[in-house]
Amino acid sequence: MFVHDRLTGTTQGVVADQPSSFVVISPDGSTVAMDDRDALGVIVHDRLDGTTLQAVAPSASRTGDARVDGVALSADAGHVAFG
Repeated sequence: MFVHDRLTGTTQGVVADQPSSFVVISPDGSTVAMDDRDALGVIVHDRLDGTTLQAVAPSASRTGDARVDGVALSADAGHVAFG
């Protein structure tokens, strides 16, 4: 996964060695969230401090081979929704 800054012309590699079906970026470009194809969850990467977190649905809510069908970030990138 890559993020290209059109103002500076630079391209930065972001986490994930696998393709993602659902990717979102915060309005200021600092945070990227994408589906985690290995789990029912998402990967959230902070481009400013380089941290990466994984959010996974509780096991009680998983059914069969369910996968993430969508990802959304709040305006301040403080919350991620997926399902």
